[in-house]
Amino acid sequence: MAFFIIVCVIMLPLPARAATMRQSVARAVQTHPNVQAAWHSFRAAQYEQEASRGGYHPRLDIVGSVGYDSLGGRGYSGKDQTDYSWSGAYLTLNQMLYDGGLTPNQVKKFGFAKNAKYYDLLDAIEKTAFLAFRAHDDVIRYNEMIRLANENLERHKTVLRLVEERYKAGVESAVNLDIAKGRLALANVNLITEESNKHDACTQYYRAIGTSADSDMEEYLVEMPNPEATQQAMEKWLASNPRMNSVYQSVQSTYHAMEEQRGRLRPRIDFRAGANLENDTDGVDGRKDKAFVELTLRYNIYNGSDRHTVRRFEELYKQSEEILEKTDREVSQSRKIACNDIESIEQQLAHLFQRQESAGLMEKAYRQQYELGRRSLLDLLDAQNEYFQARRAYVNALFSLNNAKANFLAETGSLVAFLNITRDDVPTPEALGIEVMQTGGG
Repeated sequence: MAFFIIVCVIMLPLPARAATMRQSVARAVQTHPNVQAAWHSFRAAQYEQEASRGGYHPRLDIVGSVGYDSLGGRGYSGKDQTDYSWSGAYLTLNQMLYDGGLTPNQVKKFGFAKNAKYYDLLDAIEKTAFLAFRAHDDVIRYNEMIRLANENLERHKTVLRLVEERYKAGVESAVNLDIAKGRLALANVNLITEESNKHDACTQYYRAIGTSADSDMEEYLVEMPNPEATQQAMEKWLASNPRMNSVYQSVQSTYHAMEEQRGRLRPRIDFRAGANLENDTDGVDGRKDKAFVELTLRYNIYNGSDRHTVRRFEELYKQSEEILEKTDREVSQSRKIACNDIESIEQQLAHLFQRQESAGLMEKAYRQQYELGRRSLLDLLDAQNEYFQARRAYVNALFSLNNAKANFLAETGSLVAFLNITRDDVPTPEALGIEVMQTGGG
């Protein structure tokens, strides 16, 4: 019997663990299409830079040919008019010695472009992480809103039962009974609205994470000191922002693209070597071999459009610098707004809490006074609605503060690190040899 009881206990289903915030965000970071697309774009940029290094390496070509020639016409004397077959093999080695800086600048151009794609990837990860954080938090938010709406509905049902009893006893009017029924209907509408909001939050959760939200979600509270709004802090946040770094790297890439075009105007020196092995060339029977080694200098005198191309890239470089300045302002604005949101909501919380406490005491007092006949039904119903709205506003503010802190972390490129989430296939800036961006303002 004891053995049977033990087996039954073992076979009982274990309670499902609530989905944690870290699990939700980690899944989004690993699988979201935006992150995956940015990852493949970064990998493509890596291969593009590696391909550009081919300009440093020698080029070796081998060509084999066979043919049949027929010589005829008045231009040939009778003895030269003939048909013959020929064959040949040709081996050529070409090594660039100097190309005016074209290849070095091309490699650097693609290197900085790769770095920009890397920061685009980090930006996609941070944005996706915040999207998942907010989606997870909103499911919990509306679960809480549904709980408040249900409690509000139950209080209205209790009042309606009390009014019905008083109406049957002849101490309450039919009008008040209709008023109580109307307020109960409004409480039902409030519950339906919150359930609809929960449905929207679950839909957003699926969009962000790729799976349906669990019935039980674990709440996560962002605990961090309030951000400082000093100039030094702003510059630090600016330097860590992935979007800002991406634009900065793009500026460097555009500069070297400009230098690459200037290199096309300079002379090019190549070392060439080769061997030609031919049979029966020009109708002359026999083997003809030729080996050669040479230095070649090529310098274009006039091409008509090269200098205009250089000027175009000079303007593109100036444009990229202006885009960097614009991004600096936008990112700085986002930082300041994020800081202000946290400060503003925290200042509101104390007042919203006081409103909730006062509304709760008022609702309790009005209920007692209504039963004693010292308050009207409308007074009680208004007090109940005020208490519901006060509780709803306070809970909303708590979740808004949590979201504001997560948004600040995402804006500074540190939300993923704060949650201790990593992707093993994403290298660090140090591993890629990326220099830290220098900032001079915020």
